[in-house]
Amino acid sequence: MSDINSYLRQELPKLHKSNVHVAPNLPEKKLNNAVKSFKYAGSPDNVVALLDITVFGSGADGILFTGEQLIVKPTFADPIAIKFNEIVKVRFEETNPKFPHVIIVTKEEKIKLENMSTSCSYSELTRILNHVLTQFEDFKEQRQSIPLEEMSEQLKIAYLKIIVNMAYANDQVIDRNELAEIFLLMNRLGLEQQSRFDVRSYLFNQEGLLETEKLFEEMNSNIVEGQHNTVHISLAKDLINIFFSTQSRDLLQFEFFNQNRSLFQINEADISIIIEALEMDYKLLEEDFTDDKMKKAFSELSAKAAAVGTPLAAVYLSGSVIGMSAAGMTSGLAMLGMGGVLGFSSMATGIGVAILIGVGTYAGVKKLTGSDELSKYKRKQLMLNEVIKQTQDTISTIVGDINYVTSRLNQTIEKVSQVSGNANALLEVNAKLRQQMSMLKGITGAADILNHKVHEAEGDSNKLKCPLILDISKLQALTTEPTKKKFYDFIMDFYVEKEVIVEKNNEKQRVKRLVVDDSKKADFLQLSKAFEVIGYFNVGDVLAGKTKQALTGLFT
Repeated sequence: MSDINSYLRQELPKLHKSNVHVAPNLPEKKLNNAVKSFKYAGSPDNVVALLDITVFGSGADGILFTGEQLIVKPTFADPIAIKFNEIVKVRFEETNPKFPHVIIVTKEEKIKLENMSTSCSYSELTRILNHVLTQFEDFKEQRQSIPLEEMSEQLKIAYLKIIVNMAYANDQVIDRNELAEIFLLMNRLGLEQQSRFDVRSYLFNQEGLLETEKLFEEMNSNIVEGQHNTVHISLAKDLINIFFSTQSRDLLQFEFFNQNRSLFQINEADISIIIEALEMDYKLLEEDFTDDKMKKAFSELSAKAAAVGTPLAAVYLSGSVIGMSAAGMTSGLAMLGMGGVLGFSSMATGIGVAILIGVGTYAGVKKLTGSDELSKYKRKQLMLNEVIKQTQDTISTIVGDINYVTSRLNQTIEKVSQVSGNANALLEVNAKLRQQMSMLKGITGAADILNHKVHEAEGDSNKLKCPLILDISKLQALTTEPTKKKFYDFIMDFYVEKEVIVEKNNEKQRVKRLVVDDSKKADFLQLSKAFEVIGYFNVGDVLAGKTKQALTGLFT
């Protein structure tokens, strides 16, 4: 293994069965505490691992590792920074089995490591440090997680060409569903104009496809040291997603992936986490996937990934398959109180605070007005907005693809008259003409799919601004005024009576309620505005309406 950062990430978990936290699965709170307590002056993104020896798990004492040094912070003592290139010798001593320790001899001093933790393996620490001394010469710090969009254009081009190869390998045709997924991915990766032109030309030139193995070599040669595993996991995720989205949910039927399995250099545990992440991403847009459920799902996925050693950051290196970039995904998780779970802490956009504005703080008032229902989906709504933005941006770039293919098609049409007397040439030109017309049809079809995706996401977003179950008494109270009576019938037209499951006295019961009608999703924006006009979620309007209704009933 040529990279010290990769070696440390792989070996340091052997120091302790539970108290070693390795990037990118380093809890943000622990990391922040450690950076301050250990007086580490570098970027938190460069921390490889932390051995936490505190009683309550604060991360303030122990050993912090980077690709350049280890910093030792004993309890009630100042931190000691030890550069790897300053170490001369490391030895393990166990004269008294109850008090084992490690002696680190540097060019300037001798440092004794002891009392670090009752179950820390000093012998493993000695072995790791001696391996570092004998097998590595280049000690440097580096970011432990780098989103794919920040990597080199050469890498991204090879990455996308492998995906194009996969799409053609299935049935020799890239259909509109596959194109839509590829275009979304291209947009999430933020390709430069020339890179996009390169991939687009490759996409529409089946005869010029390169060997997949050669493309892997090209991609690998441009991966930053220490990031090979994460890029390979990310690529596997994007390939499996396109196959799941357009072909089958059975991985055994994915011939391209299975035939090239050895090129990925990932294990079965990685694949298992990839599939779980994909299934969770698909559920994110489901109606009952509240913010609490989202947080729970990500927490469980993060724990499973950490348990098997799969970096969750790798799964989201190219963003989320539902249409969020890596930055958008990071912000969404930060809003759920899970900032740093992907190891992309430097990318957080800070939009989490804004979503809390306007949400009631008193539980009784929230329940009365219905704002508690809206607050359940605040994070999901902002994630939907990110999906809409990314998809709209993708549609805009597709216009350039349509123009490109159209110009090629016009050139081919002109050649028909030029070769009309040559039967073989005419057959060749006609074949090219059919291919280009098929491409144009595929691209416009992909644009239609993405346009539909935008409308669906907009409908879902607007739906979250409306009560999923209508409180009829509240609606009646808010529409008694002559100028607001018209809204009663308008709103009622969007709701249908259905059986729903409610929990009462710790028992689940089936009851009939007025539930929003999904078949009218296209008009949910108008519905949300109607609720806004009558003040359905406004404390003052609700209280005034209910009081007036009560008084009216009292005197009539």
